[in-house]
Amino acid sequence: MAYIGREPQIGNYQICDVISVVNGQAAYTMQVGSVNVIPESVNHMIVSLNGVIQKPGSSYTISSSTITFSSNLATGDSIDFIYLLGNVLDLGTPSDSTVTTAKLATTLFTGATDIGAAIADADLFLMDDGAGGTIRKTTASRLKTYIGTFDTDAAQVFNESSNDVDFRVESNGNANMLFVDGGENAVGIGTGTPDAQLHIVGSDTTNQVIIENTDGGVSSAPDLVLFRNSASPVDGDVLGRIDFRGDNDAGQEVNYIFMSATATDVSDGSEDVKLEFEGMKAGNNAKLFTISEAEVIVNDDSGDVDFRVESNGISNMFFVDANSDKIFINTSSSISGSSAYLHLKNNYTRTGISLESNNTAPHHSITFHNPNGQVGSINTDGSSTVYNTSSDYRLKENVNYDFDATTRLKQLKPARFNFIADADKTVDGFLAHEVSSVVPEAISGEKDEVETYTDDDGNEQTKPKYQGIDQSKLVPLLVKTIQELEARITTLENA
Repeated sequence: MAYIGREPQIGNYQICDVISVVNGQAAYTMQVGSVNVIPESVNHMIVSLNGVIQKPGSSYTISSSTITFSSNLATGDSIDFIYLLGNVLDLGTPSDSTVTTAKLATTLFTGATDIGAAIADADLFLMDDGAGGTIRKTTASRLKTYIGTFDTDAAQVFNESSNDVDFRVESNGNANMLFVDGGENAVGIGTGTPDAQLHIVGSDTTNQVIIENTDGGVSSAPDLVLFRNSASPVDGDVLGRIDFRGDNDAGQEVNYIFMSATATDVSDGSEDVKLEFEGMKAGNNAKLFTISEAEVIVNDDSGDVDFRVESNGISNMFFVDANSDKIFINTSSSISGSSAYLHLKNNYTRTGISLESNNTAPHHSITFHNPNGQVGSINTDGSSTVYNTSSDYRLKENVNYDFDATTRLKQLKPARFNFIADADKTVDGFLAHEVSSVVPEAISGEKDEVETYTDDDGNEQTKPKYQGIDQSKLVPLLVKTIQELEARITTLENA
């Protein structure tokens, strides 16, 4: 049972410890068993001095555990005893359900649920102060300001007057399991200092947010919606963003990677969107991946960000080396150090490139172009492959049929040799630089030419740039020589 003030001690009679009189002293401390005691009141004690019972209030007074006589005591005086009385009225404890609301004389216990409406000014309330309760007097409007409105037929409102009043709910191990910061208009879960409208703080690796839906239908659920509810949308509105944030070694907060969605066109019926992924690259934001209605872009900032696709057994099935501006298939580097844009590594037992057609009619498999147009092609038909170079008469001028082919042909020096890389195989052919002065269009490159390149360590190196020969370019010279020989033979036969 709660009491106003100190709880009465019912029937608790005590005799204080013997007190030695000090000459010229009126105040003494009352103890029982060497522990200070406080009487219920000056009227709840019997005091005998020099064999005479003293009158409370006039012969002595008390303050807490101190008794003060009306005059200083002298040597020879004797405090015979101090007898403390408990509460002489045995109030008892009411039995259950024996106190009616009529006895309480207040409307707070008549079943009213709207505290703001049921409270009258100057009513007394028992407030929880963490130490058993405190009786306080307030006004109905002020209590309603801090607590709010309770109504079983409507929403329950806290801080209905919108003051700087916080709301906090503790759990077993968290003092701020739920915290509403009234001054900052923010809600914290696990924190009393939310930095956003909703701020969730955890201290372990358990899941902090779970969205669960138990619907058994085929519709989408659960759903997480980011809604940019703008009254005046325009092209370029950012619809939402998700940041992945952490500290660096200097204790600074860094958005290491984030994704954002942008409405690139908000016109009714032609809406377009762009989803971008940006991340830190050498301390700066880099556009890593972009998806839009028109295209998918990797490395939109043209930075040194590679793109790699693995297959089941090959780690570099497709690889774009951003630094060298090269594309690799089945490798991530060039064996020869070539500066070509496309490198395909062919495993010995497999075909490097297979071009297939769904019909047997003659058609282009590969065409070659430059600013002048198509300059060559590789064609296939039902049974063969044709390698074409441009030869249309409309592309040519200064056509001359009268030239000495035999003399030029005799300048060629056919030879037999083997390539250094294939020492056991002897072949027929030419040395490129020996042909270049006779049929220059058959030769590519210059004698003893070198080229520079940057190796994998970033160092500049040089290597030979070998000449090549297209021996088919010798055919016109051979044909013209045969014609000249045939004419000479005919002349000799007719002589």
